Formats: sequence, structure tokens, C-alpha cells
Amino acid sequence: PALNLTIVLDDDTVDGSPYYDPVSLALHFPPRSSGAHGVREPGYDGEVIAHEITHSVMHAFCGQLFQTTGIEEEEIAARALDEGLAFYMACDYFHDDPQWAEYAYEQWQEWRNFTAIDLSYDSIVAGLSDANDPAGIAYRLGMWWARVLREFRSQFAEFNLVLLRTLYGQSRLQTTTQAAVGTYYERIRDIFRVLGAALSNHLVDDSGDPAQIETRRNQVRAILQQADIA
Repeated sequence: PALNLTIVLDDDTVDGSPYYDPVSLALHFPPRSSGAHGVREPGYDGEVIAHEITHSVMHAFCGQLFQTTGIEEEEIAARALDEGLAFYMACDYFHDDPQWAEYAYEQWQEWRNFTAIDLSYDSIVAGLSDANDPAGIAYRLGMWWARVLREFRSQFAEFNLVLLRTLYGQSRLQTTTQAAVGTYYERIRDIFRVLGAALSNHLVDDSGDPAQIETRRNQVRAILQQADIA
């Protein structure tokens, strides 16, 4: 589908964080946000811009994955996946930068550094609360999503292509209701099963060597085991 975006540079009377509005198809960039962890001129930070553009592209091509039935757990799951993909893609675009948005989110570095996120899902859940992230639970879990995706990218050069094909293919197969069903943990397991199968089976070397396929499967299993979702 075609994607026609409106970019809104809010004036000095507006406080808040940048965001993508999927209804109006608009990217909003307020000049700043107030509070203990303020945001500085997000429209000047390339990783923030890439993050918001990722939201717009994902919602255009696989928006069903981010829709919910209004249940709180499903809402958190959908938002975490949405934010995680945007964090990951933005940092990967800027040469695998482990620190997201150093300029705009200078006061958020503790919460926006991939190296500070434990790969183990259990470790995230153990201490999870709104206090873990100024923006809330979904963003903290989103950083975990991004951390796992980054681990896959470090092992597989073609990972981004497989990821985008998988998400697009899944969105075409699922209805809105089907996409939202299931607990957060069930949902991430399902998505990574599909992603792992794609990595294992579809992009092996041209010879289709069974040994190469098995090696790739073992690499996928190792990452999923580290993340407690094998």
C-alpha cells in the first residue's frame, strides 16, 4: 500500500514526546517535553525520526499485529512489539548503535541502551513495573524485544530481510481478532517460532546443504534459549 505521511512540527506551546498517529498518518515532533526526564528537540535526532517512521511503515504493512481487543495484557503486548521493532530498526539503521537517541533522550540513557537489557525474558519480568521505564511497561518490554532482535541480527547477516518478510506474511494471514489473542508470553513465543523457522529453512546457502540448515537451526535455538523462549 501507498504511504502518505504528514509531518507535524509542533510549536513552542506544545510539550510531549514525539509520536506517530496511525489515524491521521501523521508524525508529530514537539520541541520538548517537561518533567524529570525531559526530551530535547526530537525532530533534530535522526534515531527518533527513524523510530517514528518505522512505526508508520509497520502500521501500513502489518498493522494487524498491533491491534488489540481492549484487554490490558494484549494492549501491552501489541505496544511492546510495536515499540521494540521501532527501537531496533532505528538503531540498526544507524550502524547498530547500542544507545538510542543520545541527543533527544540524553536523560533517558539508562533505559535506552541495549547493552543494559538482559537478554533473558525472565529477568525482565522479575523486576517489571512502571518504575523500570519513564514511558511505562510497554517501552521496557519493547527494549527487550529490540535486544533479542539485535542478537539475531548479530548472527545472521540477512536477518532484517527475513524479519520484514515474516511480519508482512504473518499480517496477511491473520485477522485482527486472531492477531490479538493470547497472553504476552504466548504471543512472543509464536512470533519467534515463525521467525526461527524462516531463518532455519528459507535463507540457507544455495546448495541447500542439510548441515548448513542444521547449523542455522542450532544458532536460532541458542538465542531463543538465552531469551527463555525456546
